[in-house]
Amino acid sequence: MSFNDHDDHAHTVSKSASRAGSDIDSRRLNELPNKYATEEAIRTVYGSYFRYRLPVLDDTFLHETVTKAYNPLKNTNAARSSLSAKACVWALHAISRRMKPAGDSSLYLDGETCATRAQTLLSIAIEESCIETLQAVLLVQAYQESSGQWRSYSSLHLHACRIVCDLGGHHSHPAMYACIDDLLHEERYRYIRELFWLCYLADKDVSFRSGRPPLLTETYCDLSLPMGLEASNPAESQIIHLMIESNFHLPSDPRLGVIKEKTCRLLYSAQAFGMSDSQLLVHIRQLDDELEQWRVSVPGPLRPRLSIPSSLTLGSPHASMSQNAKYINLQLDYHYTLVMIHTSVRRSGTAKGDESLPEDLHKVVHSSVDISLEAGRSTLAFLKASVDVLEEGAFGYDQSNFSHFMRHDYTS
Repeated sequence: MSFNDHDDHAHTVSKSASRAGSDIDSRRLNELPNKYATEEAIRTVYGSYFRYRLPVLDDTFLHETVTKAYNPLKNTNAARSSLSAKACVWALHAISRRMKPAGDSSLYLDGETCATRAQTLLSIAIEESCIETLQAVLLVQAYQESSGQWRSYSSLHLHACRIVCDLGGHHSHPAMYACIDDLLHEERYRYIRELFWLCYLADKDVSFRSGRPPLLTETYCDLSLPMGLEASNPAESQIIHLMIESNFHLPSDPRLGVIKEKTCRLLYSAQAFGMSDSQLLVHIRQLDDELEQWRVSVPGPLRPRLSIPSSLTLGSPHASMSQNAKYINLQLDYHYTLVMIHTSVRRSGTAKGDESLPEDLHKVVHSSVDISLEAGRSTLAFLKASVDVLEEGAFGYDQSNFSHFMRHDYTS
């Protein structure tokens, strides 16, 4: 394995490492795979399912970051952003190793070794709120997500939320709030706004899994939807999803993320655990109605459904990887949200035979139990059908959500 050592940059990096309380050899911090291996890793990742999960992989900004890693600016202010750029490079290699064995690459390192190097660099640069640091955090999280390292993923999530807010991604007028020197031009801000939505969507799943309150909420974040997503008629909706297909690469629909936030607040907050059975069931019914309104707004080819037959075959000879990925993500995320809404009924005393509620709310109890069981069964069938469509390593996120609600809901 060959490396490019940036010796002239080592003194600045050493100061950064010292300030971070690190005794790591500064020369090791500046090691990078040779550029040919990195270009190969980028091609591997770009040709995989991960391209459709992370807007981090914006062609322009990713290549700017890689260029900065191999050609760092020689001043103190740029030192830690340069370290973050190097962390991006190592994280890209870690992800590419999930896509194909190390023996098939010119870089003979396993994914975990590459991820560890990325995390070492991030441990020094994590306080630097810049695009390079945010990209590095999200890329390392993508690797952790695909390999089931959920405790580490959740820890990095705290930093991702902080950085994206420091960059102003949580507001429609970022220049008023961003902790940066230059004003954000339109393309740069649009990219940061996509990263905000990525963090926002992940935030709700981290909250569901950990039981911690969400960090990015409607109270402090501008949740104005991406242009056109608020359209209501089917013709407009079809155009919107085609637009998102090519330009807005999120793992799910931002509108579904908003429903998840309401679910966190109405069913899983401290106040929710103190509410009466009647209030709980009314909230379940309200959220189920909102989720159904979202579902029917999705165009037919992408529209999720509750029941998935065990004989389902996914994938069309005319469908692109992007189309398959979007369909699979929406379906699994829909099931996950259904389960998180409806299994909260188990907290209700009515599930144990309390007859004090009106008949219509008793029906909510029985319906919720049936829906959550069917969503779990259908998710198993859907995951089985999906394995043949997308490559190994693609389902870390979705399988973790499924295993979480299996533990959360059917063993309680």
